[in-house]
Amino acid sequence: MDNNSEKRINPFFAPYNTPHETFPFNNLKNEDFEEAFMEGIRREKESTDIIINDPETPTFDNTIARVYKDKDKHYYDSTGFQMSFSIC
Repeated sequence: MDNNSEKRINPFFAPYNTPHETFPFNNLKNEDFEEAFMEGIRREKESTDIIINDPETPTFDNTIARVYKDKDKHYYDSTGFQMSFSIC
């Protein structure tokens, strides 16, 4: 890649702009996975740190439920990789 070319954007971090918002697998490279995993880990740690550092007395609502309420802040949701959880 020369200096005049635009920096390549990891497809995990960009809008898909594909029919039905399906992932553009044709743009994916092996090195994209590590960057995406590391960003996902960073976001999960940030979310966990917010809960850990909350000065309020821990309750179900400000610990367990917060994980599910704040779910849309997680990387895998912003890329379309939706995860579903149920509490038994």
